[in-house]
Amino acid sequence: MARMNWTNQQINAELARRVLTMMGADVTTQSFDTSTVFPAMSRANNVIDMEAWAPTAQAQIDEFVTKQSTVVKVGPTGYDGEEGWYVPTYVIKGDPSRGIEPSCPGLPDWRALNDCVEVFATSESEGKARYLSGDPAWEPLYGDQDRVKNLGLDVQVDFAGSEAALAAEWTRALERGEPMLGLIWRPHLITSKYDLTLIDLPPFTTECWETTRACGWDNAPQNIYASASFGSDHPVAEQFLKNYGLPIDSLNSIIVRIDGDGLTVEEAVDEWMKSNTALWQSWIPTTV
Repeated sequence: MARMNWTNQQINAELARRVLTMMGADVTTQSFDTSTVFPAMSRANNVIDMEAWAPTAQAQIDEFVTKQSTVVKVGPTGYDGEEGWYVPTYVIKGDPSRGIEPSCPGLPDWRALNDCVEVFATSESEGKARYLSGDPAWEPLYGDQDRVKNLGLDVQVDFAGSEAALAAEWTRALERGEPMLGLIWRPHLITSKYDLTLIDLPPFTTECWETTRACGWDNAPQNIYASASFGSDHPVAEQFLKNYGLPIDSLNSIIVRIDGDGLTVEEAVDEWMKSNTALWQSWIPTTV
């Protein structure tokens, strides 16, 4: 069972590991990242990734699923992912209860960003609007600097350094009622807890994503992938994965318990399982 470096995936991996173990499977967990998990599934016959994001993993999907046929898509995880550029909704609509006036009402249309440069500018952004991403290692996947250039935006791309640092900056701005333009996604603690709006970038196309990046993300169902021979070698476990489906509300509630309340992934999954027995038991094939 692959364990990636973000909370959503870790929740699904732990939940699937827990139920498969109850079913009698011998499951071990190993840490991977987006660039290593597909090669690992390709080389082995028993590796599972419970949540692959599109289009972030699209190059790996094209190579190992479509071209080599050494990895297969088992089925959806149970919810759609929505990744991209976000702003607090009060930037667009204001928040009278907090005394916040709209500061960029032309959003979420991306073309309004150049009309609101001063709203998102900081002392370090050299007169440009500041857009905050997370880990600099994500830049080749997301192409924000190409996106800024090819859309003609007066924006400077900065990096928080990690998902945790990015979430901390979002929290600080949102608690203070300050404007912010940054990367985030659904499901996530920030989008579960606060009211954010996704910027309407030009629609995703595969050609755009592979060339100019002058478009938004392909927000689509998140899927489970496995080694190509996994189903033939482990048909009952494969059927469990096909039956699996974690609703977005359930996922959000577990995320809040981990990233908001400080529980470990294992503690939060255990808590959820005790309160949702009928749901996870419905994933177990009747042949078990």
